[in-house]
Amino acid sequence: MAPLLGSFVSLLAQAAATPAPGASPGQPAGPAAFTGLLPFLFLGVIFYFLGIRPQQKRQREARELAASVKPGDEVVTTGGILGRVHSVKEKTFLLTVAEGRLEMDKSVIGQVVRRRDEPAAVPAVKAK
Repeated sequence: MAPLLGSFVSLLAQAAATPAPGASPGQPAGPAAFTGLLPFLFLGVIFYFLGIRPQQKRQREARELAASVKPGDEVVTTGGILGRVHSVKEKTFLLTVAEGRLEMDKSVIGQVVRRRDEPAAVPAVKAK
């Protein structure tokens, strides 16, 4: 990504240094030099707000979710495995499923179904 950004910046600098059509080479570039770049700048801003920024938000939320997992929490992995967290290490966690345990990377946590301090959902009984 950095080489692409560097080439874009160098292209902008080159366009800014290019004199406007009909101007003498010693004269600084005027506003006409930037009018050709406005559509590209506009597309860059749209691409940032519609593509890059939402992805960064999703990544931040996934990191926060992985950091907040504690032993006893019930989680669903991105692969669909439902289990209870037995222990948490720096980058992995031990997941208890059925009668076995799996060591998995924290990045596979899809969602936390229930926190350990939350009571299990009890269906309401209607009185007659």
